[in-house]
Amino acid sequence: MEQYLDCGRLHGGFARIHCRVCRGKHPLVFWCPTRNVCPSCQTKRAALFGQRLVTAVRAPVPHRRVVFAIPNTLRWRFARERWLLSLLSRCAYDCVQRALRAYFDEPTLAVRTVATLLTFGSYAANFNPCVHAIVTS
Repeated sequence: MEQYLDCGRLHGGFARIHCRVCRGKHPLVFWCPTRNVCPSCQTKRAALFGQRLVTAVRAPVPHRRVVFAIPNTLRWRFARERWLLSLLSRCAYDCVQRALRAYFDEPTLAVRTVATLLTFGSYAANFNPCVHAIVTS
């Protein structure tokens, strides 16, 4: 938490950057390595990931957003046995692959998918895991 509190502050250290355009010298403040706590670092990480998706991963075809959820009766099991969350992500990916391959009748169809697992709610009462995915159409 101390690294998070010092993130982006000059007293935590900085590098002096020389701009070729304006010929000025500007401080570049060091940021903290606590990416899961610091909103500033998390935003930088998300922006870099988004840029990579657009330039290196995304195919030049239409995409769809797909959300996978589980029934209320199974959520308590996912709350108690967290290893099932990775299985949920894998099952969502396999479901998209099988459905689109069957729809187009192409057993070797390459479907690109980027998915993230989101969990909402408290541990016992209203735990709600779901997978949000961007899938090529």
